[in-house]
Amino acid sequence: MSADYKPIEVSILNTHVELSFDFYLRVSEKYILYVKSGDAIEEDRLKRLREKAKGHGFVKSDDYPAYEEYISRCKSLLKDNSVDNQTKADVFTAQAKASLKEIYQEPDSKENFKRVAEVARSQIELLLDNPDVKENLLAASELDKNTYQHSVNVATL
Repeated sequence: MSADYKPIEVSILNTHVELSFDFYLRVSEKYILYVKSGDAIEEDRLKRLREKAKGHGFVKSDDYPAYEEYISRCKSLLKDNSVDNQTKADVFTAQAKASLKEIYQEPDSKENFKRVAEVARSQIELLLDNPDVKENLLAASELDKNTYQHSVNVATL
């Protein structure tokens, strides 16, 4: 893997927030631009992306601050009353998965630890402010026990 690209979780991408960075897939050791910065991702395109990416894609290292800003904008969906509970549950789960993966990749990173703590805080706030979301989380856990356990692990951290 080139040092110019950093892996990111595809699950963090959603249809409600416009991308603020270029998103790449790696195909035969080449990085292919899949979604341009400024583009919104339609549901069908996001579904195809999740199938092709097999869990992760890439962002240029120089664009990583824009990716972090994107994550912050996604977090704002958790407090948005116009966003449905299923979307909030999806964002909740995706953020848990992405932040825990980052801390496993770089366990000594203080930035990653801060990010995990911030995600856990926002998840606790969501559950306290909107307890109905837990129904969506529990429904997802029946389909994917690993995702549920991962969310619990992140919240524990």
